[in-house]
Amino acid sequence: MVERSAPQHEAVIQAQIEREAHAWVRRLASGEARQSDVPALRAWCAQSSAHEQAFAQARRTWQALGPALETVTQRQSGQPATVLHARFGRRALLGGLLAAAGVGAVAVMAPTPAWFDTLAGLADFSTGTGEQQQLAPAPAVTVAMNTQTRLAWLRDDRQAEGLRLLQGEAALTIGADAVPFWLAAGDGRVTGRAARFEVRYLHDEVCVTCLEGVARVAHPLGHQTLQARQSMRYDATRFYPVATLAADELPAWQQGEIRFNERPLIDVIAEINRYRHGRLWLLSAEHERSPVTGRFDIANLDQAIVQIQRAFSLNVTRLPGGVVILG
Repeated sequence: MVERSAPQHEAVIQAQIEREAHAWVRRLASGEARQSDVPALRAWCAQSSAHEQAFAQARRTWQALGPALETVTQRQSGQPATVLHARFGRRALLGGLLAAAGVGAVAVMAPTPAWFDTLAGLADFSTGTGEQQQLAPAPAVTVAMNTQTRLAWLRDDRQAEGLRLLQGEAALTIGADAVPFWLAAGDGRVTGRAARFEVRYLHDEVCVTCLEGVARVAHPLGHQTLQARQSMRYDATRFYPVATLAADELPAWQQGEIRFNERPLIDVIAEINRYRHGRLWLLSAEHERSPVTGRFDIANLDQAIVQIQRAFSLNVTRLPGGVVILG
């Protein structure tokens, strides 16, 4: 069985905790929270110091955006700020529930992805936000790294050559005369010969897409062979069926584009944030699941934001540091 290293496993757990922390703060800030949420929030924060710190960091993020959030909400409703406080309740409800839950006040500061910083310490190769990189780790083998990607040498007694994808997205081209070369991600490994394939590892799930030739996936739950334009996903407990992709559904980041086919808007925004410096926030809960189909130029994602704003009739607030709020 393929096992994660302890540091990598800890980074994955930390990423999940941070996602849950932001979900809590978003619920509080959205006005949907009730006093009955207090015991649940208190219990969640009490699980560990990591939970408490992640919640504090998520809260700092929203505090830093406070004035802009209120401006957006006021503009949407056309009501005075005092009425907005009562309706939206960002400060009153958030502060009241935090006090009831026993969570102390914290200073305002910019958010940092601690889990990604942790992975950086484990990686032999890495790319920053919006950066791509090319590697030639072995004869007849090339690797293209996408934005926010971490790779480490795969070292064990069974395979002489290979890389481990700690996080992000990588495309491998393996020639017909190459030595056996693996790309490990999560609990599985992918290889091929005279093949080109891409592996995406985000949020503890792996997606493998074969672009040319044949790619082979080995996992404790089974093995799968992928032909060109076939894709599959897996995680630690599930091995999903193979899907055949249309030409416009294939990954296009190496061509300078990101493509979406009926993807929820909240997922589109998360993907844009991987490539763009700063942060794009969606405050309109009613549009989170709205489907998006289209392609955006990675080099001009500010234009993508304009297109999203117009498509869903959203207001936009731009702040220093590349922060953009859609609401």
